[in-house]
Amino acid sequence: MPESSVKAHAVIFDMDGVLFDTERLCASVWSECSRVAGYAISDEVFRMCVGRNDADTRELLRETLGSEFPYDTFKERVRLEMKSVMEANGPPPKKGAAALLQYLSDNQIPAALATSTSEETARWMIDKAGFSRFFSAYAFGSEVSKGSLIRKYLSWHEIDCRSRIRLLALFLKIPLPGFVLRTQRG
Repeated sequence: MPESSVKAHAVIFDMDGVLFDTERLCASVWSECSRVAGYAISDEVFRMCVGRNDADTRELLRETLGSEFPYDTFKERVRLEMKSVMEANGPPPKKGAAALLQYLSDNQIPAALATSTSEETARWMIDKAGFSRFFSAYAFGSEVSKGSLIRKYLSWHEIDCRSRIRLLALFLKIPLPGFVLRTQRG
């Protein structure tokens, strides 16, 4: 593990795209479920939805596809298909995620999870991957007013996690191998 001149006191992880390679799977499932519903969700619109919480995604899809878009039915179909694939194969971990979590645990560096994903789905994925034991605090999409803010503003900012623990932490976006710690000084 490379040494860093910055000692991490805690690390906050995003989930999709950092711990799990779910975005490719989700894009495929969205495409199929929207086609079955008689809509076409472009790759551009899908990318705009990544990192948003449920309320933001609903609003964006209804603005893009029309107010009659059956968002709740679509969301449930996507959830069931994603879960079916992940039940069969497990959530697709990013290379190095397990090793990095173990390294942090071995060095007694607390880890928290901040994700725009719903609590139920995020906890299921973390449990299924065997990562639950590594996290001491969580923040889920339903707990923030704008899901996309999770990705924008976590570097060296305090967040109020579900457990009411206030963390000052590094936000790590690049897992092993050859990980990079992003810091903001000042």
